[in-house]
Amino acid sequence: MTDDNNRQGESTAHQAPVTEKSDYRSFIEELRRRRVIRVGLVYLIVAWLIIQVAQTTFPALLLPSWSVTLVVTMLILGFPLALVLSWAYQVEAHGADHSATTIHYIVDRNRKIDFIVIAALVAIIAILTYQRFADDEKTAADATDTAMLNDIEPARPSIAVLPFVNMSDDPQNAYFSDGLTDEILNLLVRMRVFDVAARTSSFYFKGKDVDIKAVAEHLGVTNILEGSVRREGDRIRVTAQLINAATGFHLWSDTYNREMQDIFNIQDDIARQVVDVLEAVLTSDSRAILDRAPTSSVDAYEYYLQGRNYLRGEHSETRLQSALSLFERAIDLDPEFAEAHAGMCDTYLAFYRRSRSTEFFEYAERACHRGLTLDNDAGDVYVALGNLYRYSGQYQKALTQYRKTTDLNDNDIDAYLGIAESYREQNLLEEAESNYQRVIDIQPGYWRGYSEMGSFLYYAGRLDEAVQFYRKAVNLAPDNATGYLNLGASYYLMGDLENAATAWTRSLELEPSPSAYMNVGSSYFFLGRFDEAAEMYTQASELSPNDFEIWGSLGDALSHVQSGHAAASEAYAKAVELGDAMLRINASDAQTMALLSQYHAKLGNTERAMLLVEQAESLQPQNMYVHYFAAITHASAGNIDAALAAIAEAVELGYPVTLLEMDAGLSNLAGEPRFRDIVSQSVE
Repeated sequence: MTDDNNRQGESTAHQAPVTEKSDYRSFIEELRRRRVIRVGLVYLIVAWLIIQVAQTTFPALLLPSWSVTLVVTMLILGFPLALVLSWAYQVEAHGADHSATTIHYIVDRNRKIDFIVIAALVAIIAILTYQRFADDEKTAADATDTAMLNDIEPARPSIAVLPFVNMSDDPQNAYFSDGLTDEILNLLVRMRVFDVAARTSSFYFKGKDVDIKAVAEHLGVTNILEGSVRREGDRIRVTAQLINAATGFHLWSDTYNREMQDIFNIQDDIARQVVDVLEAVLTSDSRAILDRAPTSSVDAYEYYLQGRNYLRGEHSETRLQSALSLFERAIDLDPEFAEAHAGMCDTYLAFYRRSRSTEFFEYAERACHRGLTLDNDAGDVYVALGNLYRYSGQYQKALTQYRKTTDLNDNDIDAYLGIAESYREQNLLEEAESNYQRVIDIQPGYWRGYSEMGSFLYYAGRLDEAVQFYRKAVNLAPDNATGYLNLGASYYLMGDLENAATAWTRSLELEPSPSAYMNVGSSYFFLGRFDEAAEMYTQASELSPNDFEIWGSLGDALSHVQSGHAAASEAYAKAVELGDAMLRINASDAQTMALLSQYHAKLGNTERAMLLVEQAESLQPQNMYVHYFAAITHASAGNIDAALAAIAEAVELGYPVTLLEMDAGLSNLAGEPRFRDIVSQSVE
């Protein structure tokens, strides 16, 4: 009995875990029997396929971005529901005490109720989820739209002021009609409610019979203001009309028959009419500009307009002296005439650019500051002062002045050109290029923007790109001498000296400038026609006697002319004298240093030449011309290894090999095998 009891106890003791294991297995078996596991696996596979299809097709169908997320969310929510439904629909009756039919009926009825409830829940979840995502999407879209509306300002009216036609019997009165045009244009600019085409762009069409729509397209504006001026003694008749360029219809026109004393009221009234017609909103500062007369003296104003007229065109000694005299007479009549002081500033700046005299630099700086003291909204004076600081190597001061101009007028292309040049001269090339591009974006029909960008690319050694911009400039302004100067320079660097000479000769025909004579002379120099080159350089020196580079180039040409060595030394000495004076103004002008170094080397000043080369290469290591001039300096001093290294660097940066082979300044390297290797490898 004891044994039986023991066995029974053992049996009981071993049964408990078996019973628990049987319950677990029976649950698994029940899941299998009801196909819950199978349904779950199939559901996951199908859900994965649905998600893949949604991610691929929904974007192509332009469905909202949250639609894929909605599908994923619904599939996740549906997984437990699928398992529950699978369990409910596989119930079968067991047991002897119940009728199979009855049980099936109850189960079917219950399954229908469960299905209805679950389906309703799924539908409610789907609706709520959709609504949530839709609301989120709408909120995000509304926020984006609001942000965009806040960021995007209404487009400002754009306008070009074409030169008013001089209808007076005396053609000399053209200064008055041009001056009136300038003053109206400046008023519109200073009110800061219009995008106004640059004066240079507008005046390109002076005297040309061009369709208004073509002009507007060329200048990138939607409105054109044009007119005429007739003056007889103290009486003036001004006609003005505002035209919608797209339709050709006149938006406004008026005629003013007034006394000369009323000239400022005429200008203000024309500007006000333009503002009203184009529905621009004036600030209090803009209204103050309209209400302010530039001077109380009409005679002073006349002298000022005549002075400005002399500043247009080539800045010859005679024209600049005339301009200076007229501005002085205007200031004598009205010492508070800010625009007249600004005119003095521009005149002295032109004198300085022409002569490189430190005296004119100081005069210009004083005149600029006086003009700004009287009128701190004079953007032109800020630009002039910025140019002065840039020429003297004070780049941060220059940038400050240019940015004061852009604060007054965000579309001032002269200021952006000054900013670009300041960055370029500091070797900040990305910043420079973006500001050159800004000029083109502001005035896509202005030739100078393309010309300046071309020059930037030219000095960067990106010749193929430079040529495209130069050609665009010539196409926009086919009778502009500067365009042909630059086009010739691009041919020159490509080694096409004949086409370069042709382009430069055309520039001379249009405008006999020192630069044109210099460039023609350079083409002759590389062609070995040294007598003709010397003649061109001589004519350039007569027009610009204080330009050190002209004297240095004359020395180069004369050094290859029979019996010209003594004259060459005199020219080099003159170049050194003038160039050293320039470095006293701008001690960080790398290209001037590099040019001067070769003239010092030609005169035997080797120590000074080497110091200048070292400084120039450290200041602008990416300037191919700096390395080219350094090569000539080293070659002249007999430093063959250094000359070859500089040549290799210049070629690497884009200096054309074809010019090296024709360069008389490098003739003592021609027999060097390493020089031949540099040339041949570069050609390959």
